[in-house]
Amino acid sequence: MKDKVLLTGRFPKAKVDSACLLKVEDNNKLTKIPDVAYIRIKRHGYNKTISDKDYIFNNLKIISEQANSNYWIIDLRDNTGGSNWVMITSLLPFFEDNVLGYSKINNDDIPWSKKDGCFFNGVNNLSKGYINYPIINTIHPRKIYVLINHRTSSAGEATLITLKSLSNVKVLGKKTMGAATMNTNTKLSNGDMLNLTAGYMMDAKKNIYPYGIEPDYELCSEDEILNFIKSDIKE
Repeated sequence: MKDKVLLTGRFPKAKVDSACLLKVEDNNKLTKIPDVAYIRIKRHGYNKTISDKDYIFNNLKIISEQANSNYWIIDLRDNTGGSNWVMITSLLPFFEDNVLGYSKINNDDIPWSKKDGCFFNGVNNLSKGYINYPIINTIHPRKIYVLINHRTSSAGEATLITLKSLSNVKVLGKKTMGAATMNTNTKLSNGDMLNLTAGYMMDAKKNIYPYGIEPDYELCSEDEILNFIKSDIKE
């Protein structure tokens, strides 16, 4: 792909870094790995600081600006959840039209899929509520490194599940929290919200993860992650 632009027009200012920057613990310096793009997928849902549309367009803009990178880091560490549909929609350029995962509710396996550039939950086109056009153009990096830790949970785990459907993904870090569930919210008479588990999330092969999602490579520190990536991209 040469100079492919995924998005055009005006965008809200994104309070995120558009470079591959990881903090090295021993000296607090930021390290950039050449030809490796970086995006952090933050929690988004409860107590929103920006709208769903701004969240999606901020991420799509970062992806568009670095679309020609051969390697990507998608950072899901400390993503404690929120709206899985918003997070997944913001990463649509990484996916071809395909099944990305499932919701297991009672005896029904409801697919999450990308169809004609839009994100669907079952037959419902969820992305059309956030973006006005399909994401047809896709990017095809050689490798994608997804970073996780014990605080990656709920919608963060849903996003991880969809990324695991890609053959060029390697998951690095520590096992996730283990909250890959589908929940329903009921507002009580006193104003409190009651959150009940209604089902489970499954990956594209219909595996469930009730006790957390293990990384492909267990790495603890920033140094370990950086050294692994630097070595792996040479292979």
